[in-house]
Amino acid sequence: MISFPAMSRSPCLPASVQNFTIVTPVLDGWPRICATVASVAAQNADSGRGMFSARHIIQLSSRSTDASREWLEKHVRAAAPCFTLREADDGGLYNAIALGFAPSTVSSPRDILGWLNSDEQYLPGALERVAHAFATRPDIDIVFGDYLVLNAEGVPVSARRALPARLWYLRNATNYIFSCTTFFRRALWESLGGFNPTYRRVADKEFYLRALLRKAQFLHIPDYLAAYTTTGHNASLDAAGRAEPMALRTQFGIPQSPIRRSLPRLCRNLEKALRGAYFPRRVQTTLFDNTGTPFPFADRLSPFWKW
Repeated sequence: MISFPAMSRSPCLPASVQNFTIVTPVLDGWPRICATVASVAAQNADSGRGMFSARHIIQLSSRSTDASREWLEKHVRAAAPCFTLREADDGGLYNAIALGFAPSTVSSPRDILGWLNSDEQYLPGALERVAHAFATRPDIDIVFGDYLVLNAEGVPVSARRALPARLWYLRNATNYIFSCTTFFRRALWESLGGFNPTYRRVADKEFYLRALLRKAQFLHIPDYLAAYTTTGHNASLDAAGRAEPMALRTQFGIPQSPIRRSLPRLCRNLEKALRGAYFPRRVQTTLFDNTGTPFPFADRLSPFWKW
């Protein structure tokens, strides 16, 4: 049962509060969308300390045909203004996110933006930790952290630790700045012009590359902020997900040959080893199942898993 705390529904907040706008694009997101919504509601329940306020905008695709629409209509519309349900004939994942980040929904350049896909969820205290980072570091443009990997049944199978954002690494290897743990100021979003509509699978990596080239300041928080679900059918694994990285490398003048990109990848792996990213970690947290019900989890998790 998802609880929407009444205290989080008040739009009257002190000027010092970090305001978050979280967008969730939904296309046939049943039943994992329940955990996604519940995790944001739980973050709002923690906002009583006055550090942040979170607004969750759910962009439901008009092409969605599963039970997501009926469930969202029933459970989310009544939770306004902190939860907003919108339906549109969007042009895909990144277009749906951009619709949620439109000026009509985000009131201030100081607002913090993030997105959470319908198979992802925030971990307890994530937004409070991020709000503290932005409040104490006004020079920072983007904050990101570590994440858990869940299997198709919603059970944690891996704990992944990220590295600080380095242009050399990001240009020559896979994107390790996971979207479910990433937040940025609206001012940066506007100055970069949002996502490049050319890409439907790697627009986030292209956005981060442009941000790094513009000397945007990234901050990595060495905490587990969110959980990502791998089902073996994730969009990044389809044909476009395999072809678009090649186009991205062409755009930024990155060598296509894996051999020519081997040195930065080797250095990245070495830094991960030096930072202990290859060792198992003891994780104790609370997750949400596919009914939106919280359950405790405590175990040692490896950084490795099988797709």
